Amino acid sequence: MVSSVLRLPLLRLLERIAGLLRKLGLGGLVDRMRVGVLRGLGEFSERIGEVVLSGDVALHSHYVRQLKEADREGATLRRFTEAVGPGTVVLDIGTHLGHFAALAAKRGADVVAFEPNPRTLPYLRRNLEVNGVNERVRLVEQAVGARIGTATFYMSPDGEQSSLHEPAGADDAVTVRVTPVDQETRGLRVDVIKMDVEGAEVAALHGMKRTLEEASPDVVMFVERNPSALTRAGHSPQELDDALRALGLVFEELDEESEGDYVNLVCRRA
Repeated sequence: MVSSVLRLPLLRLLERIAGLLRKLGLGGLVDRMRVGVLRGLGEFSERIGEVVLSGDVALHSHYVRQLKEADREGATLRRFTEAVGPGTVVLDIGTHLGHFAALAAKRGADVVAFEPNPRTLPYLRRNLEVNGVNERVRLVEQAVGARIGTATFYMSPDGEQSSLHEPAGADDAVTVRVTPVDQETRGLRVDVIKMDVEGAEVAALHGMKRTLEEASPDVVMFVERNPSALTRAGHSPQELDDALRALGLVFEELDEESEGDYVNLVCRRA
């Protein structure tokens, strides 16, 4: 693994060089070289508050640096942390490297985590083990949707935009299994849900109606509303809002700084 002491300064230097090259009109060269250069740096491990996250530098370093240096998802994380605790049942839909899942489990919650990305899964499993939360997290290695089946999963070079709906710049695709959330929550009374599935939120909500009906009266759900990702999935932000309201939920936007046009919503029963 890359040294924790050297990694972040080295990445900052590489980004400054890339910025200068783009100003010189060499953006295409930067894009062609980026993944190869970052892959040469191998893997990393970084502590983010209570949680240790490891990953591939090329795929995951930007996300983890944003968590560490820019308080990425900070408002969502703080509200999520307030909602979880001993005995709570948590669904982490779109678990990625496991930041939210590991944090909830460390605080005594029982977690069902959904993640289909074959590039990310080895690091997610490692992170659950390193943080000592394997026994509190049940990992469902499937995408979520309205019904059981299979689908094409498109993988992006940076890992963050990987989705059932092809993002710009996707560099590979695999077939993954798809499950409704309701299929994996029988007998559970869910307290907290966090969902970030890059445009598949509307379909996911159709597959979790029973879960929400049987959830705690005080259930709280955190959902990303990403207009560009929703558009790729054939939906609009308004359709997502309408789907939440149809399930008896009211919501507010969390005031966060983000690099894109997305916003996280916190939802509760009307």
